[in-house]
Amino acid sequence: MKFLSSLIISKDDFELLRSLLLTEDNIENAVFGICGFSKLEKETRILVRKLFPVPLNEYRIRNYDQLEVSPSFINRVIDEAEGKFAIFVSHSHPNSESPNYSLSDDAGEARLFNVFSSLIPRVPHVSLLFGTKEIRGRYWVNGKFRQLNQIKVVGSAIKKNELPNLKTQKRRKSVKAIYDRQVLAFGDEVQQEIGKLKVGIVGLGGTGSLVAEELVRLGVRNLILVDFDRFEDSNITRMYGTGKSNLGRRELKTSIVARHLKSIRKGMTVKEISNSIVSENTLVKLANSDVIFSCTDNDWSRSVLNRLAYQYMIPVIDAGIRIKVNDFKISGVAGRVSLIGPGLPCLWCSYHLDSDRIRVESMEQGERKKLEREVYIEGLPVRSPAVISLNSTIASLSVTLLLSLLSDFSTVPKEAPEQIYDALDGILFKSRPVAKQDCSICGSRGLKGLGSSQVISAYR
Repeated sequence: MKFLSSLIISKDDFELLRSLLLTEDNIENAVFGICGFSKLEKETRILVRKLFPVPLNEYRIRNYDQLEVSPSFINRVIDEAEGKFAIFVSHSHPNSESPNYSLSDDAGEARLFNVFSSLIPRVPHVSLLFGTKEIRGRYWVNGKFRQLNQIKVVGSAIKKNELPNLKTQKRRKSVKAIYDRQVLAFGDEVQQEIGKLKVGIVGLGGTGSLVAEELVRLGVRNLILVDFDRFEDSNITRMYGTGKSNLGRRELKTSIVARHLKSIRKGMTVKEISNSIVSENTLVKLANSDVIFSCTDNDWSRSVLNRLAYQYMIPVIDAGIRIKVNDFKISGVAGRVSLIGPGLPCLWCSYHLDSDRIRVESMEQGERKKLEREVYIEGLPVRSPAVISLNSTIASLSVTLLLSLLSDFSTVPKEAPEQIYDALDGILFKSRPVAKQDCSICGSRGLKGLGSSQVISAYR
């Protein structure tokens, strides 16, 4: 597989960037920014953290075919980069549908990027050129420009803008006939995007195992499975891909699910990670994903995935269900599917994380069991109720949310990033959490786009 370079930008920032660069006066404009980055197995991702529009009084020259920005403004952007972030430079050719960098662009940006690299070395400073229909992109490494392959827009949608160098490659005219019913619903282009996704799934119990199976049957070919747990006989009532041959064997859940998925479809790429999600090593491997399903059953795991979603700008679909029982009678069933990531409220802002629960869940096992016996934290039982049909409802809502991100067919998550399921009343409704500007995760000075410049978890 070819090594890719991608620029990741939130949907809100991308729309703002386009509006700032392509103005009604048809004169060139510039926008700067700072970016984190992550170097993955087969891809370099440049993560747009913050944009800095150029005020009109900071242009030395601004006309229909030429721009020059004042050194004082550029120096302020360099200061914002804090000696560790990549610098993002974009400008427009508003009178061209398919723009190309001019000789003047090449010379001016080469001088500028040499300065950036001398002050902030070992990071991929990046350039974008906007036309009215197409975008060109490149990044600066070792004194040379290299082609940027794609722009990924994430948030309440997932859109890939393949830059012109990739469009020249031969592409399949159609997907396999086995997906013809889905193509009738979403179209050939969406089906191809499903096949290109690399999806992470954390937790392979009653929710995660079905999410995995549904994704494979939809056409996803590349999965990362994370679960440190082993199969118990009681799992057979709710874990997809298991049968009587699994009883008594205590096999790793990742192995069981991976084997089952490969039996559905040949040519699957399934990476098994049988380790805790709170491990930094696990999180770094999971950062290779395009989207992550959080199907874990505890707040500690959710809290680190919450950080990952913003720090690495990866959409996370968080799913959970809780059944409340009094004297063997169900008194409440609440399920939830939430989308988190750049431009959206995090799990702290939507009040789905509890610091006391996280503290107890992160304790040494003996101390934790003592507190559980004392019912120190309400809602933290040793074994909680689970029913396959209820888990499956939430799993299917989660996968449908992914389809909405790719195809824009639903008002979720455009109008609201969260769905709540009340099984007792048979009601499904949308919820709109509000992000707090001072939130250390999703706020204006939060984790967005930090990438590999900061660790996610202290646990190795």
